[in-house]
Amino acid sequence: MTKAQKDKYWMDCIQQCRVSGLSDHAWCHQNGISTSSFYYNIKRLRMKASDVPVPVSKVAVKQEVVPIHYNELPETKAVNP
Repeated sequence: MTKAQKDKYWMDCIQQCRVSGLSDHAWCHQNGISTSSFYYNIKRLRMKASDVPVPVSKVAVKQEVVPIHYNELPETKAVNP
């Protein structure tokens, strides 16, 4: 079984469990899966999903700095309300 197949298998198991209406323990018992394996794979898949890198083009956005010369700004008169 490839890693992709293993991930799909566990995603399918987790999905089936969560929509079954049973507790995780009851669903695992009914399907012959140890709860420790079930929870290990939930954690593994969550960590794998959070490790998805952001595309380089999004990270390497260069911000331009524009200088403002206050002494060159026109003076404004205060308006009394």
